[in-house]
Amino acid sequence: MVFFLFQFAIPARFPIIAAELSAGFAPNSVWISRTNVTDGDSVNIFTVIYNSSDEGVTGELVFTIDGKTIGTKNFALLSGETKIESFPWTAEQGKHTVSAKIGKTLNTNTGATTALLYQTTTSVAVDILSPPPPSKTTKTLNLVASTLETAVSSSTPIILNALESLYNTTESFRTELKSSLEKQIEEEPQKEPEKQTEKLIENNGKAENTRTANSEQKTSSEIQSETTNNPEFLGAAQRQAAAVLLSVVSSKPLFYIALGLSFLFILFLLRTFIKSRRKRF
Repeated sequence: MVFFLFQFAIPARFPIIAAELSAGFAPNSVWISRTNVTDGDSVNIFTVIYNSSDEGVTGELVFTIDGKTIGTKNFALLSGETKIESFPWTAEQGKHTVSAKIGKTLNTNTGATTALLYQTTTSVAVDILSPPPPSKTTKTLNLVASTLETAVSSSTPIILNALESLYNTTESFRTELKSSLEKQIEEEPQKEPEKQTEKLIENNGKAENTRTANSEQKTSSEIQSETTNNPEFLGAAQRQAAAVLLSVVSSKPLFYIALGLSFLFILFLLRTFIKSRRKRF
């Protein structure tokens, strides 16, 4: 009975642990990415793992500083494969020990838990220095940057209020101009019948006082003068200009684009005028 229990019952409750695989960390296989590290620098911790067995291995790689875990990552190694793994670390001032270890590992061929020959690295001592004091130039730049930041943060509400007031004033002007142009365009067609009556009377008067055929012909300058002084011609031109201006004023994007271009044009004229005055003197 005792023999039966040892042969059958005990193995069922306590499975046999597989032999250690020839895999794990290479000797002296942990280091940081650079030397002369100061407090706050970002560096990488590197290590090398390999698998010289005939089985595939997966597991968890654990990076530690002073024995405390700072991060983990999973790995997988085929038979005969070697890999370099890394993990970022923000250095802290003082003396530290850097190391890595391998957590739970599985045999990818059988799915069973397995052990590796080299599951931990040797610890490496690192000395993280304090950052060097800032130079005079850096102090000056930091002071200027801090002053500008303070000035901007304190003046931002004033600037926003001024911009809001300017926008409200401009919008009020645009609305009033739009209303005025709409009224002007609406009133013009009502005046057309009166203008036509006046034109008929004027034409009848001209017909009675028609010049003889041998009268001198009008010069082109006279015709142009009459056309320019013709109220009907001026009225049509004004209506067209009012219609174009109304289309611009009715659209916010077009209005503010036109306003900006006008402002730039005025600045250009002022600059040209100032340059010409300087050349004279």
